[in-house]
Amino acid sequence: MGESGLARRLDQFLVREEVMDMGHNIRKWVGTGGLLDHLPIYMEIGRGRDKPKGPFKFSSIWLKDASYISMVTEFWKSNPPGVGGITSTGFISSLKDLKKLSQNWALHKRLQDDHSLEHIENELEVFEK
Repeated sequence: MGESGLARRLDQFLVREEVMDMGHNIRKWVGTGGLLDHLPIYMEIGRGRDKPKGPFKFSSIWLKDASYISMVTEFWKSNPPGVGGITSTGFISSLKDLKKLSQNWALHKRLQDDHSLEHIENELEVFEK
């Protein structure tokens, strides 16, 4: 049968793992037509985002925290919308900055709350003994 027999039986292909690891979206399919006596097999490797963006999650409980209110107030006092350019562009830029600031505040607030809770638990344990 020789090489022509081998060509008729070819229905898969090998790819290095490094190539497969490069892409997040991998698609394989059997094509139609072709010049040989078998159908061509295609593979597409698409590079996706490293980290998909998630929506900004605002917690209304932040509005009950005086430190958050003062942070937002100080931010808007130091970055008034409409100063230094087109009003809408400046406002959108300020909102993006406020979003980052809010995310950092929430992270530090969570760490502070965890530390306070751990301290209270330790004090209760000492009191209990």
